[in-house]
Amino acid sequence: MDGNNNVRRNSYRDPTLLIERGSLFFSQGYHADAANCFRHARDATIQIHGKSSLKCAITRYSHGLSLLCQVPVPVPENDPMAFLPKEVDYYKSSVLPFPSSAFGTYRGEMKEKYVRILEVAKGELNLAWSLIEYRIDNYLLKGNVLSALGEVAFRRGESNPQRYYFEASSIFDTWLGENNKRVADMYPLPVNLV
Repeated sequence: MDGNNNVRRNSYRDPTLLIERGSLFFSQGYHADAANCFRHARDATIQIHGKSSLKCAITRYSHGLSLLCQVPVPVPENDPMAFLPKEVDYYKSSVLPFPSSAFGTYRGEMKEKYVRILEVAKGELNLAWSLIEYRIDNYLLKGNVLSALGEVAFRRGESNPQRYYFEASSIFDTWLGENNKRVADMYPLPVNLV
């Protein structure tokens, strides 16, 4: 049997290749394709490393973030702070770039499709958070997961999305320093603080 064919046949199960492919799709703005790759990477990671591994948390976060990126950012009609950076602007320099220019805007009711996508994203991000919450390392990942959870809560219209941003902000302040560009810009009215 040809070794190259064997490698090609099994590449769809290799989490590293799937994550690389998902990151490439994500950076090019193909968020649905990225989410699909990260979902397959998550499944492969669970088979290899188990459900409670750090790698599983990372793939769940990547999948949730890709799903979140598919949902347009709400833009309030009379937002005096609209010029301030939003949560999505901080992902520009991350492994998974997350530029706000990738989003459209919507007014009024959110489409049912987006509601379902946000529910799945929240589930993935909550699972990622439960896997890393009590770990004593990976503080940047913790802050990013909390920021993404805050963004999901904000877009779903939950009553207090700020709670995620405040916790993420304290993590970023503590581990990245108060002068780091990732630390919260105060953004009131359904806010994006981090």
